Amino acid sequence: MLKTLTENQLNRYQQDGVLFPISILSFDEATRYLTLSNQLGSLLKPQSQPVEMSIQMHLFFR
Repeated sequence: MLKTLTENQLNRYQQDGVLFPISILSFDEATRYLTLSNQLGSLLKPQSQPVEMSIQMHLFFR
């Protein structure tokens, strides 16, 4: 994935003060994390509510 902003993105940010949307994960990466998240949810379901797990989801994938 591209790690820097394009000239057009920089111009849009300077003009609008915000740049949206910005792709953070590729489709394959997003699919992988969704799959892992669903697997984790299945494992933890008897012990926690889904909303509790989703608050700080990044902590499960260090």
